[in-house]
Amino acid sequence: MQRTAAYAVVTDDAGAVLLVRASARSDLRGRWFLPGGGLRHGEHPRDAVLRELAEETGLQAVGATPRVATADVVDLPHRGVSVHTLRLIYDVEPAALLADPVLRPERDGTSDLARFVGRDELAGLPLMPFVAELLGLPAAEPLRPSPPDRPEPLGVVAEPEPRPGDPVLGEVEVVDRPGSAEVPVLVQRPAAYAVLIDETTGRRKGKRMLLTRLSESRTPGRKGTWTLPGGGIDHGEHPLVALEREVYEETGLPYTIGPLLDIGSRHFIGRAPNGRLEDFHGLRLVYAGSVPVDRPPQVIEVGGSTDEAAWIPVGELGRINTVPAVRESFAIWSERRAAPGPTGDR
Repeated sequence: MQRTAAYAVVTDDAGAVLLVRASARSDLRGRWFLPGGGLRHGEHPRDAVLRELAEETGLQAVGATPRVATADVVDLPHRGVSVHTLRLIYDVEPAALLADPVLRPERDGTSDLARFVGRDELAGLPLMPFVAELLGLPAAEPLRPSPPDRPEPLGVVAEPEPRPGDPVLGEVEVVDRPGSAEVPVLVQRPAAYAVLIDETTGRRKGKRMLLTRLSESRTPGRKGTWTLPGGGIDHGEHPLVALEREVYEETGLPYTIGPLLDIGSRHFIGRAPNGRLEDFHGLRLVYAGSVPVDRPPQVIEVGGSTDEAAWIPVGELGRINTVPAVRESFAIWSERRAAPGPTGDR
């Protein structure tokens, strides 16, 4: 089973980090997490992390910036399932953070305590491995899941009826209308993509961007549409491992890892290549990075969704058929590239 969750990194003026403790309703009771939790179907991860922060700690936030994405697999023998969780981590700025904030733990949820923990205390807590890694601490002790009290369901969670104060999801885009007897299948698919720019061409020729073309056999009606190299994250994969694999399959070039630029979300009803009607929630992790620019790209994967890979001059992006993510991601890359300091590096 694959699921996606979003988490908040919040620190106080003294550098203590905000953590929450898993309750008896969790399969990992007693472990300390960052505030956060699973995405609802169709929910943008940014909205999810702000909602979860408020539910688990009572803190309201004014913004969230993608920091890093990671993944792990936890076997739950008592449920008979292996859970691959894609963990999207945001730096979050609370609306107001007092010197001694009053935290309100979640009521009857999967966490039962929230508090700011100083650096000297962290090593003594049973942290989740991804939290220990994020904070630069030694590996946590092995997980020992146990049957929870009143377990919550795993997997894709449909959006419940909104409650007062809940963020409102945007309207679902309808690409294909269902027939009278059709019920769309809920699908949540995370994928990783790369913004790959060749800056060696000189000012006169301008930058080039490596793009891949969607094949009509796998994407009916979309032949000739260019997109970013990348694709779906398989069960058990770290997003960067998935991206390295996808870039090589689609371009034949080795990918050198760059920072996470953006996390996007799209929710629509449409048909999969096999004709199945889906209520589809796509999550798009966009990374910077690089590939060799002195070797021509070529599609390696046979029978996949890509039939061509090419370097496209950036000045021509407005004259070819591209998915919106191409120009959106290039704009984000350009903004990051112009930023001073380490975050401006490719």
